[in-house]
Amino acid sequence: MNNSIVTQAFGDKADRFAARIADRDHTLWAESPVELADRLGWLDIASRMLSEVDDLVAVADGVKADGFTNAVLLGMGGSSLGPEVLRRSIGSAPGYPVLRVVDTTSPEVVSALRSELDLKKTLFIVSSKSGTTIEPNVLYAYFRGELEAIVGDKAGTHFVAVTDAGSALEALGTEAGFRRVFTADPNIGGRYAVLSHFGLVPAAIAGMDVRRLLENAIVIERQLQPGADVHGSLGWRIAAELAVANSVGRDKVTFVEDDNSSGFGLWAEQLLAESLGKEGKGLVPIASEPPLPEAAYTSDRFMAQIATDTPGADIPGVNTSIADPYELGGLFLAWEYATAVLGVELGVQPFNQPNVQAAKDATDRVLSQSNPPELTSVSSLSALLDQRNDGDYVAIMAFVPETAEINAALSELRSKISDRTGLATTLGYGPRFLHSTGQLHKGGPNSILAFQITQDHETNPAIPGRDFGFAELIDAQAAGDFDALTAAGRRVARAHLTGSVPEQLRALVDSI
Repeated sequence: MNNSIVTQAFGDKADRFAARIADRDHTLWAESPVELADRLGWLDIASRMLSEVDDLVAVADGVKADGFTNAVLLGMGGSSLGPEVLRRSIGSAPGYPVLRVVDTTSPEVVSALRSELDLKKTLFIVSSKSGTTIEPNVLYAYFRGELEAIVGDKAGTHFVAVTDAGSALEALGTEAGFRRVFTADPNIGGRYAVLSHFGLVPAAIAGMDVRRLLENAIVIERQLQPGADVHGSLGWRIAAELAVANSVGRDKVTFVEDDNSSGFGLWAEQLLAESLGKEGKGLVPIASEPPLPEAAYTSDRFMAQIATDTPGADIPGVNTSIADPYELGGLFLAWEYATAVLGVELGVQPFNQPNVQAAKDATDRVLSQSNPPELTSVSSLSALLDQRNDGDYVAIMAFVPETAEINAALSELRSKISDRTGLATTLGYGPRFLHSTGQLHKGGPNSILAFQITQDHETNPAIPGRDFGFAELIDAQAAGDFDALTAAGRRVARAHLTGSVPEQLRALVDSI
Protein backbone atom coordinates (compact mmCIF):
# COMPACT_ATOMS: atom_id res chain seq x y z
CA MET A 1 0.00 0.00 0.00
CA ASN A 2 1.41 3.41 -0.98
CA ASN A 3 1.24 5.81 1.96
CA SER A 4 2.66 8.84 0.14
CA ILE A 5 1.31 12.35 0.65
CA VAL A 6 -0.19 12.08 -2.84
CA THR A 7 -2.24 9.05 -1.75
CA GLN A 8 -3.24 10.81 1.45
CA ALA A 9 -4.52 13.82 -0.49
CA PHE A 10 -6.05 12.25 -3.59
CA GLY A 11 -6.41 8.53 -2.96
CA ASP A 12 -6.53 6.59 -6.23
CA LYS A 13 -7.69 9.65 -8.20
CA ALA A 14 -4.18 10.99 -8.87
CA ASP A 15 -3.29 8.57 -11.67
CA ARG A 16 -6.61 9.22 -13.42
CA PHE A 17 -6.21 12.98 -13.08
CA ALA A 18 -2.63 12.78 -14.36
CA ALA A 19 -3.70 10.85 -17.46
CA ARG A 20 -6.50 13.30 -18.22
CA ILE A 21 -4.23 16.32 -17.78
CA ALA A 22 -1.66 14.73 -20.09
CA ASP A 23 -4.46 14.18 -22.63
CA ARG A 24 -5.45 17.85 -22.17
CA ASP A 25 -8.96 16.86 -21.21
CA HIS A 26 -10.60 20.18 -20.36
CA THR A 27 -13.63 18.43 -18.82
CA LEU A 28 -11.49 17.73 -15.78
CA TRP A 29 -12.20 21.33 -14.80
CA ALA A 30 -15.36 22.33 -16.70
CA GLU A 31 -17.67 21.17 -19.48
CA SER A 32 -17.05 24.26 -21.60
CA PRO A 33 -13.68 24.35 -23.40
CA VAL A 34 -13.58 28.18 -23.25
CA GLU A 35 -10.30 29.34 -21.68
CA LEU A 36 -9.40 25.69 -21.05
CA ALA A 37 -8.77 23.81 -24.28
CA ASP A 38 -6.63 26.73 -25.47
CA ARG A 39 -4.76 27.23 -22.16
CA LEU A 40 -2.76 24.02 -21.73
CA GLY A 41 0.26 24.75 -23.93
CA TRP A 42 2.42 25.24 -20.83
CA LEU A 43 2.51 21.49 -20.22
CA ASP A 44 5.24 20.94 -22.85
CA ILE A 45 6.39 24.48 -23.66
CA ALA A 46 9.86 23.85 -22.22
CA SER A 47 10.58 21.06 -24.72
CA ARG A 48 9.18 23.06 -27.60
CA MET A 49 11.12 26.23 -26.70
CA LEU A 50 14.46 24.40 -27.05
CA SER A 51 14.22 24.92 -30.81
CA GLU A 52 13.96 28.70 -30.23
CA VAL A 53 17.11 29.02 -28.14
CA ASP A 54 19.55 29.73 -30.99
CA ASP A 55 17.30 32.51 -32.30
CA LEU A 56 16.94 34.05 -28.84
CA VAL A 57 20.70 33.98 -28.31
CA ALA A 58 21.33 35.55 -31.71
CA VAL A 59 18.96 38.43 -30.95
CA ALA A 60 20.57 38.90 -27.54
CA ASP A 61 24.06 38.95 -29.03
CA GLY A 62 22.93 41.57 -31.54
CA VAL A 63 21.55 43.76 -28.76
CA LYS A 64 24.82 43.42 -26.86
CA ALA A 65 26.91 44.16 -29.95
CA ASP A 66 24.91 47.34 -30.59
CA GLY A 67 25.97 48.72 -27.23
CA PHE A 68 22.73 48.64 -25.27
CA THR A 69 23.46 48.84 -21.54
CA ASN A 70 19.89 48.69 -20.20
CA ALA A 71 16.93 46.50 -21.14
CA VAL A 72 13.63 47.72 -19.70
CA LEU A 73 10.68 45.33 -19.73
CA LEU A 74 7.31 47.08 -19.98
CA GLY A 75 4.67 44.54 -18.93
CA MET A 76 2.13 43.56 -16.30
CA GLY A 77 1.24 40.39 -14.39
CA GLY A 78 2.18 37.29 -16.32
CA SER A 79 4.39 39.35 -18.63
CA SER A 80 6.44 40.87 -15.83
CA LEU A 81 6.50 38.68 -12.73
CA GLY A 82 8.43 35.72 -14.17
CA PRO A 83 11.15 37.97 -15.64
CA GLU A 84 11.30 39.79 -12.30
CA VAL A 85 12.10 36.53 -10.47
CA LEU A 86 14.81 35.73 -13.03
CA ARG A 87 16.20 39.27 -12.77
CA ARG A 88 16.47 39.03 -9.00
CA SER A 89 17.73 35.44 -8.78
CA ILE A 90 20.02 35.08 -11.81
CA GLY A 91 20.55 38.62 -13.03
CA SER A 92 22.23 39.96 -16.15
CA ALA A 93 25.46 38.40 -17.41
CA PRO A 94 28.59 40.57 -17.70
CA GLY A 95 28.55 42.67 -20.86
CA TYR A 96 24.80 42.25 -21.41
CA PRO A 97 22.18 44.92 -20.68
CA VAL A 98 21.05 45.33 -17.09
CA LEU A 99 17.47 44.10 -16.98
CA ARG A 100 14.81 46.26 -15.33
CA VAL A 101 11.12 45.44 -14.99
CA VAL A 102 8.63 48.32 -15.05
CA ASP A 103 5.11 47.24 -14.14
CA THR A 104 3.70 50.44 -12.70
CA THR A 105 1.99 53.64 -13.78
CA SER A 106 3.42 55.61 -10.85
CA PRO A 107 4.37 59.06 -12.18
CA GLU A 108 7.15 59.23 -9.61
CA VAL A 109 8.67 55.96 -10.87
CA VAL A 110 8.31 56.95 -14.54
CA SER A 111 9.94 60.34 -13.94
CA ALA A 112 12.80 58.82 -11.93
CA LEU A 113 13.42 56.16 -14.55
CA ARG A 114 13.51 58.73 -17.34
CA SER A 115 16.15 60.73 -15.48
CA GLU A 116 18.27 57.64 -14.76
CA LEU A 117 18.33 56.07 -18.22
CA ASP A 118 20.60 56.92 -21.11
CA LEU A 119 17.91 56.35 -23.72
CA LYS A 120 20.45 56.09 -26.54
CA LYS A 121 21.70 52.88 -24.87
CA THR A 122 18.34 51.54 -23.68
CA LEU A 123 16.30 48.74 -25.25
CA PHE A 124 12.62 48.44 -24.32
CA ILE A 125 10.81 45.10 -24.33
CA VAL A 126 7.07 45.68 -24.71
CA SER A 127 5.36 42.55 -23.43
CA SER A 128 1.62 41.94 -23.67
CA LYS A 129 -0.29 38.84 -24.70
CA SER A 130 -3.34 40.74 -25.95
CA GLY A 131 -1.54 43.91 -26.95
CA THR A 132 -4.36 45.94 -25.38
CA THR A 133 -3.16 46.11 -21.74
CA ILE A 134 -3.20 49.77 -20.78
CA GLU A 135 -0.03 49.86 -18.63
CA PRO A 136 2.54 48.65 -21.18
CA ASN A 137 0.75 50.63 -23.90
CA VAL A 138 1.04 53.98 -22.10
CA LEU A 139 4.60 53.23 -21.00
CA TYR A 140 5.48 52.46 -24.61
CA ALA A 141 3.84 55.69 -25.82
CA TYR A 142 5.76 57.73 -23.27
CA PHE A 143 9.21 56.26 -23.90
CA ARG A 144 8.66 56.16 -27.66
CA GLY A 145 8.00 59.89 -27.57
CA GLU A 146 11.09 60.50 -25.46
CA LEU A 147 13.24 58.42 -27.81
CA GLU A 148 11.96 60.08 -30.95
CA ALA A 149 13.05 63.42 -29.52
CA ILE A 150 16.59 62.04 -29.22
CA VAL A 151 17.15 59.56 -32.06
CA GLY A 152 14.36 60.47 -34.48
CA ASP A 153 13.22 57.79 -36.90
CA LYS A 154 15.63 55.24 -35.38
CA ALA A 155 13.44 55.02 -32.26
CA GLY A 156 11.81 51.79 -33.41
CA THR A 157 15.12 49.93 -33.24
CA HIS A 158 15.08 50.48 -29.48
CA PHE A 159 11.99 48.28 -29.08
CA VAL A 160 11.27 44.56 -29.04
CA ALA A 161 7.74 43.16 -28.69
CA VAL A 162 6.53 39.90 -27.17
CA THR A 163 2.88 39.17 -27.89
CA ASP A 164 0.37 36.79 -29.43
CA ALA A 165 0.06 36.45 -33.21
CA GLY A 166 -2.58 38.77 -34.63
CA SER A 167 -2.57 41.13 -31.65
CA ALA A 168 -2.59 44.90 -31.85
CA LEU A 169 0.98 44.88 -30.51
CA GLU A 170 2.18 42.63 -33.33
CA ALA A 171 0.73 45.09 -35.86
CA LEU A 172 2.21 48.06 -34.00
CA GLY A 173 5.66 46.49 -33.81
CA THR A 174 5.67 45.79 -37.54
CA GLU A 175 4.41 49.24 -38.50
CA ALA A 176 6.60 51.13 -36.03
CA GLY A 177 9.86 49.47 -37.06
CA PHE A 178 10.60 47.44 -33.95
CA ARG A 179 13.93 45.63 -33.84
CA ARG A 180 12.02 42.36 -33.46
CA VAL A 181 8.47 41.13 -32.84
CA PHE A 182 8.24 37.75 -31.08
CA THR A 183 4.93 35.90 -31.28
CA ALA A 184 4.45 33.45 -28.42
CA ASP A 185 2.36 30.29 -28.15
CA PRO A 186 -1.22 31.61 -27.88
CA ASN A 187 -2.36 28.49 -26.01
CA ILE A 188 -0.86 29.63 -22.71
CA GLY A 189 -2.36 32.13 -20.28
CA GLY A 190 -0.14 34.91 -18.99
CA ARG A 191 0.56 33.53 -15.51
CA TYR A 192 1.67 30.17 -16.99
CA ALA A 193 3.88 31.79 -19.63
CA VAL A 194 7.25 32.22 -17.90
CA LEU A 195 8.87 29.37 -19.87
CA SER A 196 7.59 30.73 -23.18
CA HIS A 197 8.81 33.79 -25.09
CA PHE A 198 7.32 36.01 -22.38
CA GLY A 199 9.93 34.87 -19.89
CA LEU A 200 12.75 33.79 -22.16
CA VAL A 201 13.08 36.87 -24.40
CA PRO A 202 14.01 39.21 -21.52
CA ALA A 203 16.12 36.46 -19.94
CA ALA A 204 18.10 35.93 -23.15
CA ILE A 205 18.60 39.65 -23.75
CA ALA A 206 20.01 39.90 -20.22
CA GLY A 207 22.50 37.16 -21.11
CA MET A 208 20.99 34.36 -19.02
CA ASP A 209 21.49 30.76 -20.12
CA VAL A 210 17.96 30.06 -21.34
CA ARG A 211 18.86 26.55 -22.52
CA ARG A 212 19.93 25.63 -19.00
CA LEU A 213 16.69 27.08 -17.63
CA LEU A 214 14.65 24.98 -20.07
CA GLU A 215 16.62 21.79 -19.40
CA ASN A 216 15.79 22.09 -15.70
CA ALA A 217 12.11 22.50 -16.61
CA ILE A 218 12.22 19.42 -18.85
CA VAL A 219 13.30 17.30 -15.85
CA ILE A 220 9.94 18.16 -14.25
CA GLU A 221 8.10 17.86 -17.57
CA ARG A 222 9.19 14.22 -17.81
CA GLN A 223 7.68 13.54 -14.37
CA LEU A 224 4.30 14.57 -15.80
CA GLN A 225 4.25 12.33 -18.86
CA PRO A 226 1.64 9.55 -19.24
CA GLY A 227 2.65 6.54 -17.17
CA ALA A 228 5.05 8.47 -14.91
CA ASP A 229 4.87 7.78 -11.18
CA VAL A 230 2.76 10.53 -9.63
CA HIS A 231 4.18 9.70 -6.20
CA GLY A 232 7.66 10.69 -7.35
CA SER A 233 6.56 13.91 -9.03
CA LEU A 234 7.43 17.27 -7.48
CA GLY A 235 4.33 18.85 -9.00
CA TRP A 236 2.06 16.23 -7.48
CA ARG A 237 3.81 16.45 -4.10
CA ILE A 238 3.27 20.22 -3.96
CA ALA A 239 -0.39 19.78 -4.94
CA ALA A 240 -0.89 17.11 -2.29
CA GLU A 241 0.74 19.07 0.53
CA LEU A 242 -1.35 22.15 -0.32
CA ALA A 243 -4.56 20.13 -0.60
CA VAL A 244 -4.06 18.44 2.77
CA ALA A 245 -3.23 21.77 4.42
CA ASN A 246 -6.25 23.50 2.90
CA SER A 247 -8.55 20.70 4.05
CA VAL A 248 -7.77 21.61 7.66
CA GLY A 249 -7.99 25.38 7.17
CA ARG A 250 -4.34 26.17 6.46
CA ASP A 251 -5.08 28.45 3.51
CA LYS A 252 -2.40 31.14 4.11
CA VAL A 253 0.47 29.87 1.92
CA THR A 254 3.54 31.67 3.25
CA PHE A 255 6.54 31.79 0.89
CA VAL A 256 10.09 31.87 2.26
CA GLU A 257 12.84 32.58 -0.28
CA ASP A 258 16.59 33.03 -0.48
CA ASP A 259 18.94 34.43 -3.14
CA ASN A 260 18.42 31.38 -5.38
CA SER A 261 14.69 32.06 -5.57
CA SER A 262 14.39 35.77 -4.85
CA GLY A 263 10.97 37.09 -5.83
CA PHE A 264 9.49 33.62 -6.35
CA GLY A 265 6.65 34.43 -3.98
CA LEU A 266 5.77 37.47 -6.05
CA TRP A 267 5.35 35.23 -9.11
CA ALA A 268 3.56 32.50 -7.15
CA GLU A 269 1.15 35.10 -5.72
CA GLN A 270 -0.38 35.62 -9.14
CA LEU A 271 -0.33 31.92 -9.99
CA LEU A 272 -2.24 30.88 -6.87
CA ALA A 273 -4.41 33.95 -6.39
CA GLU A 274 -5.58 34.41 -9.95
CA SER A 275 -5.96 30.70 -10.69
CA LEU A 276 -7.79 29.63 -7.53
CA GLY A 277 -9.27 32.79 -5.99
CA LYS A 278 -12.79 32.71 -7.38
CA GLU A 279 -16.32 31.59 -6.55
CA GLY A 280 -15.63 32.38 -2.90
CA LYS A 281 -12.78 29.85 -2.77
CA GLY A 282 -9.01 30.03 -2.93
CA LEU A 283 -5.67 29.98 -1.17
CA VAL A 284 -4.08 33.20 0.10
CA PRO A 285 -0.40 33.50 -0.91
CA ILE A 286 1.77 35.45 1.56
CA ALA A 287 4.97 36.78 -0.03
CA SER A 288 7.85 38.89 1.31
CA GLU A 289 6.47 38.79 4.84
CA PRO A 290 8.73 40.35 7.49
CA PRO A 291 10.08 37.96 10.15
CA LEU A 292 7.53 37.30 12.88
CA PRO A 293 7.74 35.59 16.28
CA GLU A 294 6.85 31.90 16.14
CA ALA A 295 3.57 32.50 17.99
CA ALA A 296 2.39 34.69 15.10
CA TYR A 297 2.13 31.68 12.78
CA THR A 298 -1.38 30.59 13.63
CA SER A 299 -3.38 27.52 12.63
CA ASP A 300 -4.30 28.97 9.23
CA ARG A 301 -0.65 29.05 8.06
CA PHE A 302 1.21 26.77 5.63
CA MET A 303 4.92 27.25 4.88
CA ALA A 304 6.04 27.12 1.24
CA GLN A 305 9.78 26.88 1.68
CA ILE A 306 11.79 27.97 -1.37
CA ALA A 307 14.82 28.68 0.82
CA THR A 308 17.52 26.33 2.07
CA ASP A 309 17.01 27.70 5.60
CA THR A 310 13.55 28.23 7.10
CA PRO A 311 12.50 30.49 10.00
CA GLY A 312 11.91 28.59 13.22
CA ALA A 313 8.15 28.41 12.93
CA ASP A 314 7.08 24.81 13.53
CA ILE A 315 4.18 24.68 11.10
CA PRO A 316 3.27 22.31 8.25
CA GLY A 317 4.77 23.06 4.87
CA VAL A 318 6.42 21.87 1.70
CA ASN A 319 10.12 22.22 0.91
CA THR A 320 10.92 22.97 -2.73
CA SER A 321 14.19 24.79 -2.10
CA ILE A 322 16.83 24.90 -4.83
CA ALA A 323 20.63 25.09 -4.75
CA ASP A 324 21.01 26.63 -8.22
CA PRO A 325 18.86 29.55 -9.45
CA TYR A 326 18.58 27.87 -12.85
CA GLU A 327 16.49 25.19 -11.14
CA LEU A 328 13.77 27.85 -11.19
CA GLY A 329 12.90 26.42 -14.62
CA GLY A 330 11.67 23.22 -13.01
CA LEU A 331 10.17 24.97 -10.01
CA PHE A 332 8.01 27.19 -12.21
CA LEU A 333 6.54 24.16 -13.99
CA ALA A 334 6.03 22.13 -10.80
CA TRP A 335 4.06 24.94 -9.14
CA GLU A 336 2.03 25.56 -12.31
CA TYR A 337 1.07 21.90 -12.45
CA ALA A 338 0.23 21.78 -8.74
CA THR A 339 -2.01 24.82 -9.14
CA ALA A 340 -3.89 23.19 -12.03
CA VAL A 341 -4.43 20.06 -9.91
CA LEU A 342 -5.71 22.18 -7.02
CA GLY A 343 -8.22 23.71 -9.41
CA VAL A 344 -9.70 20.22 -9.80
CA GLU A 345 -9.69 19.67 -6.05
CA LEU A 346 -11.34 23.05 -5.28
CA GLY A 347 -13.79 22.81 -8.17
CA VAL A 348 -12.67 26.02 -9.88
CA GLN A 349 -11.51 26.80 -13.41
CA PRO A 350 -7.82 27.71 -12.96
CA PHE A 351 -7.20 29.46 -16.28
CA ASN A 352 -9.68 32.34 -16.23
CA GLN A 353 -9.84 35.50 -14.13
CA PRO A 354 -13.47 36.65 -14.09
CA ASN A 355 -13.10 39.38 -11.46
CA VAL A 356 -10.05 41.14 -12.90
CA GLN A 357 -12.19 42.95 -15.46
CA ALA A 358 -14.26 44.60 -12.70
CA ALA A 359 -11.37 46.85 -11.66
CA LYS A 360 -10.54 47.68 -15.30
CA ASP A 361 -14.13 48.68 -16.00
CA ALA A 362 -14.26 50.81 -12.86
CA THR A 363 -10.99 52.52 -13.87
CA ASP A 364 -12.43 53.33 -17.29
CA ARG A 365 -15.51 54.85 -15.65
CA VAL A 366 -13.36 57.13 -13.50
CA LEU A 367 -11.20 58.20 -16.46
CA SER A 368 -14.29 58.98 -18.55
CA GLN A 369 -15.63 61.49 -16.02
CA SER A 370 -15.09 65.14 -16.91
CA ASN A 371 -14.23 65.90 -13.28
CA PRO A 372 -12.91 62.72 -11.64
CA PRO A 373 -13.28 62.73 -7.84
CA GLU A 374 -10.17 63.52 -5.82
CA LEU A 375 -8.83 60.71 -3.67
CA THR A 376 -9.34 61.16 0.05
CA SER A 377 -8.90 59.02 3.15
CA VAL A 378 -11.84 56.71 3.84
CA SER A 379 -12.34 55.35 7.36
CA SER A 380 -9.04 54.39 9.03
CA LEU A 381 -6.70 51.46 9.41
CA SER A 382 -7.62 51.04 13.07
CA ALA A 383 -11.34 51.04 12.26
CA LEU A 384 -10.71 48.47 9.53
CA LEU A 385 -8.77 46.19 11.88
CA ASP A 386 -11.57 46.42 14.42
CA GLN A 387 -13.77 44.55 11.90
CA ARG A 388 -11.50 41.50 11.86
CA ASN A 389 -12.56 37.91 12.35
CA ASP A 390 -10.52 34.76 12.90
CA GLY A 391 -9.01 33.55 9.63
CA ASP A 392 -8.95 36.97 7.99
CA TYR A 393 -5.91 38.56 6.37
CA VAL A 394 -4.93 42.19 5.77
CA ALA A 395 -4.12 43.16 2.19
CA ILE A 396 -2.10 46.37 1.90
CA MET A 397 -2.64 47.87 -1.55
CA ALA A 398 -0.01 50.57 -2.04
CA PHE A 399 -0.43 52.94 -4.99
CA VAL A 400 2.94 54.54 -4.20
CA PRO A 401 6.47 54.09 -5.64
CA GLU A 402 8.31 50.92 -4.71
CA THR A 403 11.55 52.15 -3.11
CA ALA A 404 13.83 50.70 -0.44
CA GLU A 405 12.65 53.32 2.08
CA ILE A 406 8.95 52.73 1.36
CA ASN A 407 9.45 48.95 1.39
CA ALA A 408 11.02 49.23 4.83
CA ALA A 409 8.17 51.37 6.14
CA LEU A 410 5.51 49.02 4.76
CA SER A 411 7.35 46.01 6.16
CA GLU A 412 7.24 47.66 9.58
CA LEU A 413 3.52 48.34 9.07
CA ARG A 414 2.92 44.65 8.28
CA SER A 415 4.80 43.59 11.42
CA LYS A 416 2.82 46.00 13.57
CA ILE A 417 -0.51 44.79 12.13
CA SER A 418 0.37 41.14 12.73
CA ASP A 419 1.59 41.93 16.23
CA ARG A 420 -1.70 43.69 17.10
CA THR A 421 -4.13 41.36 15.37
CA GLY A 422 -2.42 38.00 14.83
CA LEU A 423 -3.46 38.17 11.17
CA ALA A 424 -1.34 37.45 8.11
CA THR A 425 -0.63 40.40 5.82
CA THR A 426 -0.01 40.77 2.11
CA LEU A 427 1.52 43.70 0.25
CA GLY A 428 0.78 44.61 -3.34
CA TYR A 429 1.99 47.65 -5.24
CA GLY A 430 -0.63 49.18 -7.49
CA PRO A 431 -1.40 48.73 -10.26
CA ARG A 432 0.76 45.57 -10.44
CA PHE A 433 -1.39 43.60 -8.00
CA LEU A 434 -4.54 44.32 -10.03
CA HIS A 435 -3.17 41.80 -12.56
CA SER A 436 -2.22 39.35 -9.81
CA THR A 437 -3.87 39.09 -6.41
CA GLY A 438 -6.70 41.40 -7.48
CA GLN A 439 -8.68 38.35 -8.64
CA LEU A 440 -8.48 36.75 -5.18
CA HIS A 441 -9.36 40.02 -3.44
CA LYS A 442 -12.68 40.28 -5.22
CA GLY A 443 -13.50 36.68 -6.18
CA GLY A 444 -12.01 34.64 -3.35
CA PRO A 445 -13.27 34.14 0.20
CA ASN A 446 -14.45 37.29 1.97
CA SER A 447 -11.68 37.02 4.54
CA ILE A 448 -9.90 40.13 3.28
CA LEU A 449 -9.41 43.42 5.11
CA ALA A 450 -8.41 45.68 2.22
CA PHE A 451 -6.28 48.69 3.11
CA GLN A 452 -5.52 51.01 0.20
CA ILE A 453 -2.74 53.62 0.34
CA THR A 454 -2.68 56.50 -2.17
CA GLN A 455 -0.73 59.74 -2.40
CA ASP A 456 -0.64 63.24 -3.83
CA HIS A 457 1.65 63.63 -6.85
CA GLU A 458 4.33 66.24 -7.48
CA THR A 459 4.99 65.06 -11.03
CA ASN A 460 2.70 64.03 -13.88
CA PRO A 461 4.43 62.96 -17.11
CA ALA A 462 2.16 63.41 -20.11
CA ILE A 463 1.17 60.35 -22.14
CA PRO A 464 1.25 60.94 -25.92
CA GLY A 465 -2.13 60.31 -27.52
CA ARG A 466 -4.04 60.35 -24.21
CA ASP A 467 -5.98 63.13 -22.52
CA PHE A 468 -4.66 62.12 -19.10
CA GLY A 469 -1.20 61.78 -17.57
CA PHE A 470 0.31 59.10 -15.35
CA ALA A 471 -0.97 60.76 -12.17
CA GLU A 472 -4.57 60.70 -13.37
CA LEU A 473 -4.19 57.11 -14.55
CA ILE A 474 -2.83 55.64 -11.32
CA ASP A 475 -5.38 57.57 -9.26
CA ALA A 476 -8.18 56.25 -11.48
CA GLN A 477 -6.85 52.70 -11.05
CA ALA A 478 -6.86 53.13 -7.27
CA ALA A 479 -10.35 54.62 -7.26
CA GLY A 480 -11.61 51.94 -9.63
CA ASP A 481 -10.28 49.11 -7.50
CA PHE A 482 -11.72 50.66 -4.34
CA ASP A 483 -15.12 50.80 -6.04
CA ALA A 484 -14.81 47.20 -7.28
CA LEU A 485 -13.88 45.95 -3.80
CA THR A 486 -16.80 47.82 -2.27
CA ALA A 487 -19.19 46.41 -4.89
CA ALA A 488 -17.92 42.91 -4.03
CA GLY A 489 -18.86 43.46 -0.39
CA ARG A 490 -15.31 43.65 0.91
CA ARG A 491 -14.24 45.56 4.03
CA VAL A 492 -12.17 48.48 2.74
CA ALA A 493 -10.38 51.58 4.03
CA ARG A 494 -8.05 54.10 2.39
CA ALA A 495 -5.26 56.30 3.69
CA HIS A 496 -4.50 59.14 1.30
CA LEU A 497 -1.04 60.56 2.03
CA THR A 498 0.05 64.14 1.56
CA GLY A 499 3.66 65.25 1.84
CA SER A 500 6.50 62.78 2.39
CA VAL A 501 5.26 59.25 1.77
CA PRO A 502 7.85 57.53 4.03
CA GLU A 503 7.10 59.96 6.87
CA GLN A 504 3.36 59.47 6.48
CA LEU A 505 3.80 55.68 6.47
CA ARG A 506 5.81 55.84 9.68
CA ALA A 507 3.00 57.89 11.19
CA LEU A 508 0.59 55.12 10.16
CA VAL A 509 2.75 52.58 11.96
CA ASP A 510 2.73 54.72 15.09
CA SER A 511 -1.06 55.06 14.91
CA ILE A 512 -1.74 51.35 15.41
